[in-house]
Amino acid sequence: MPVENSRALHAAVPDSVYAEIDGGHVAFFERPDEFVTLVRDFVLAK
Repeated sequence: MPVENSRALHAAVPDSVYAEIDGGHVAFFERPDEFVTLVRDFVLAK
């Protein structure tokens, strides 16, 4: 899926949260610290 589609979906959903990780298809392996921080912050904010 092109990243533009994800950005458009985020723009169309009120109060959505969007983040990009500079990585490939398995960001949780390539940049685990950044991935965990984003997920943790999202879960704790809810």
